[in-house]
Amino acid sequence: MNLQEQISRIKSMMDLNESESKDLSKLIKKILEINLLAYHKNVLCKVEVIHPDNREVLEGQKKYDHYGVYLYVIGGYGTEYFPQTMAVHDMYEYLMNKAWDIVYDNFVLPTDVYRKMIKKCEDN
Repeated sequence: MNLQEQISRIKSMMDLNESESKDLSKLIKKILEINLLAYHKNVLCKVEVIHPDNREVLEGQKKYDHYGVYLYVIGGYGTEYFPQTMAVHDMYEYLMNKAWDIVYDNFVLPTDVYRKMIKKCEDN
């Protein structure tokens, strides 16, 4: 099954209509889990997607325009990815760029991608 068939199947399962105001968070999360999390379970524990309207806005800050994608990655002191060498840094950057590409290629939506370091997958 190719990627477009997967997306069509997931859209039909979620009964997604084409309205602009529809929250695509669940669909984006599912696509990222299928195409990113499944292949990088050794370092990536969880993917979280937040609709722009649900993102926290500080006083005086304008409202967000893009979905927020949070990648929970294993890292920091006491993990196998410490110290953070350039190779480890590049791996994290690859995951973040890949997440952005997956969302943009499938939904034509720019996103804000962040990573959160955790010690092990059970921590999230």
